[in-house]
Amino acid sequence: MGAPAYRAEVVALYAPEYGRQVVAANRRTGPFAVVDRVNVFEDEKGVHVSVLNPRSILRTVLMDDQKHSALIESHLSALRALVSGAVKGTPATQDYGEAREKGYIGKTMGVMAGGPFTERVQDVSVVGGDDWKGTAERVRAGLEKKGPKWGLHLAYALEIPEAETVVLGSTGTPMDTQSFGIVGAGADPSRDGLKCPGLAHAGAYPIEVVVAKDAGGVRVRVVDTMYRMKMFFEDAGKWAFMKNMGMPGSIADEISAQIRPALAAR
Repeated sequence: MGAPAYRAEVVALYAPEYGRQVVAANRRTGPFAVVDRVNVFEDEKGVHVSVLNPRSILRTVLMDDQKHSALIESHLSALRALVSGAVKGTPATQDYGEAREKGYIGKTMGVMAGGPFTERVQDVSVVGGDDWKGTAERVRAGLEKKGPKWGLHLAYALEIPEAETVVLGSTGTPMDTQSFGIVGAGADPSRDGLKCPGLAHAGAYPIEVVVAKDAGGVRVRVVDTMYRMKMFFEDAGKWAFMKNMGMPGSIADEISAQIRPALAAR
């Protein structure tokens, strides 16, 4: 992904014990936060490695539940140790992206994509019965077929059997490159003037599609796409969001168009 001169690669990781604790904290929202992402990206200054900050993600996904702060800090330290042990270079501690004082994300201009995370989790489809594995396989097959507009396709599949849940990651081009072009340097002025500064935000993807046995059926869930864009790209600024308001809905439509026919074809 990225501009022709520079590229980014996102590595998805899962720590089972950490994942189990996150899902146990909130079975509805937790699966959207269990996959860690390490972004390895290039620019004129060299190769950079960044991690998606679990402190920021979990305080939103678990709705500012402070009971798990020790777990989060321990996990972040483990991620940093993993990266620094695998990569030769100069250690860094710089945070970037939208700076928030709390996990709650408010509405932009009072109307756009805000509120508690749990209210932004949406059912794409609900399947009767308890065959969560079979449902996940059908959803997986649907996501493997590349989407026509945004190029969305399956990037990973993670089964969490103790929670009867599967997390599927979906990403694609031009969705990613257009997103990076929109955010640009974001809130990081040190990246102004670079050829593709938005590659630093590559860890925003893949998008999570969660299949979980719950409430008398199997539910296929996603996070409202505009809300998810705000989680990861809000430092693009209000005007950038206003100019591209149709993009999140179009992405959501492509995901739905992959999933629903796959579930109908039994």
